[in-house]
Amino acid sequence: MSQIVFDFDGEISYYELVMNYKECKHNHGVHYGFVLLDGCVEFISGGRRNEDDEVGDALICANCNCHRNFHRREVTIRPIPQPREPHNNVIYVTLDPSVI
Repeated sequence: MSQIVFDFDGEISYYELVMNYKECKHNHGVHYGFVLLDGCVEFISGGRRNEDDEVGDALICANCNCHRNFHRREVTIRPIPQPREPHNNVIYVTLDPSVI
């Protein structure tokens, strides 16, 4: 999760970015010239790259064994109260009212 801080004319607002990964868009039939999707409807981390893996990988889907990049990303921006401690993934945006 990342946080965004907007400073608009001295008024500061805090938001967080929430990423959800939905259905898989990996085309398994591309080599044969047609579209073949596997039907995976949501990314669940912890899939295994092969049978020898003891522990699942966080970027591999447990449903379809595809990488997370093949899943449709849905980004939600939610307002949050002012955080008490600084966050590592903070994006500071200063908006100048004269530009708008």
